[in-house]
Amino acid sequence: CAKGFYGRVCECDTASPTVESKIERCKKPGSSDICSGRGQCACGRCKCETTTIEAGQRIYGDYCECDDFSCP
Repeated sequence: CAKGFYGRVCECDTASPTVESKIERCKKPGSSDICSGRGQCACGRCKCETTTIEAGQRIYGDYCECDDFSCP
């Protein structure tokens, strides 16, 4: 990685806030679940699951709070 960056593909900036504050940014306001329990927090952003759902279905949203396969 270039100086000041880290992560699996150098996507994280060391000048960014602390790890704890990055994790907090992955929690929907009023919730204690990281990425709604359906993703991983990386550099303060949620990466939603893709491997546990069927083809053509997806989990999305800033906190992985949305999907296109649950009943309303």
